[in-house]
Amino acid sequence: MAMPQVDGDYEFLKELLDDFLDDFKNRKEKILKNSKEAKASSMDNLRKDAHTVKGSALNLGLARFAKIAKALEDTSREAKEMSSVSSSTMSKVAKLVEELILSAKEVADEHQGILKKHEAQSC
Repeated sequence: MAMPQVDGDYEFLKELLDDFLDDFKNRKEKILKNSKEAKASSMDNLRKDAHTVKGSALNLGLARFAKIAKALEDTSREAKEMSSVSSSTMSKVAKLVEELILSAKEVADEHQGILKKHEAQSC
């Protein structure tokens, strides 16, 4: 995670991760909805959300999450440009969304583990 970027300021890192996870939680329903609609406008909205969470993840050093978000961004961009979104593309989008959600859960779990460790060291 991004501890070097915040000069060891755990409280600031905690705040950044909390904000990241809250933002993703707020976007998740929209991401899920758009990932199920084989329309250019839905794919464009999905691309925009994937781009946003990718950037946030990169800023926090969340490389795996960012890699999945980048793949989702690229796939949804390609799908948007198709005259008709194929079922195989929609399957790929669904798989990437599932991976992104799982990665967000892993980030949240790791965040909780670090929080517990930090609290134990502070006592």
